[in-house]
Amino acid sequence: MAANFWTSSHYKELLDPEKVDVLHPIDKERGITLEDFKLIKMHMANYIARLAQNVKVRQRFDLIRICLQFLQ
Repeated sequence: MAANFWTSSHYKELLDPEKVDVLHPIDKERGITLEDFKLIKMHMANYIARLAQNVKVRQRFDLIRICLQFLQ
């Protein structure tokens, strides 16, 4: 872990919110707005965090793998 977050590789890899908050054309056709999309992401993040606590997963890679298996 870097001593200074702002100079760390983690900070350098963060995506801009403008690039992340983009609706796909299929979602637009279904009537999902950008606000709906943000709410869905927030609820999914909370769900994944609770899932990790229940499964006692510590490593991010393991959590992502479990969530991807669950969502498929």
